[in-house]
Amino acid sequence: MSNLIIVEGETEEKFFKIYKHLLNKQSLIKRCNLFLNTKKNNAIFGEKYDNVYIILDADIFNSANWSIFRENYKKIVTTKNSNKFVFIQNKNFEDELSYALGIKNKNNLYKLFSALGEKEFKSNFINNDCKNKLEKLDFNKLYIRFKECKGQIPKDIKLSIHDNRKIFKIK
Repeated sequence: MSNLIIVEGETEEKFFKIYKHLLNKQSLIKRCNLFLNTKKNNAIFGEKYDNVYIILDADIFNSANWSIFRENYKKIVTTKNSNKFVFIQNKNFEDELSYALGIKNKNNLYKLFSALGEKEFKSNFINNDCKNKLEKLDFNKLYIRFKECKGQIPKDIKLSIHDNRKIFKIK
């Protein structure tokens, strides 16, 4: 069996594929939005996984879609003695990446990828070999700011929010 990593967007999917070798265990990376009811989500339901890591964008949280998330979260099956871990991106992937690269704002991140804005950044990130541009990436700073988003999660939703060392082989 393998782990499952659920990401919301194409940039996150590309990122995890680039750094697959740094994951703690062989992992299947799937792009799904657990805040929506889509056929794409059905592909991950019913299979058993050792551990499940869910990467959420804080900028898509709203009270209306938490009920959908709650139902989809329950459908994800793990093996005995395994867990579901949730990592919340403070706003979105570009904000997390900027923070982990030590870049002050997203415009400087866009410049690093020869982009003028968010759409061009995403296109360049997805379609090019971007690993060399990520040399200064500090994995210890990636997905650690979830406390800043915690207030946006409804009180009745109990998520296992953990340190990023659960997913990456980092010191």
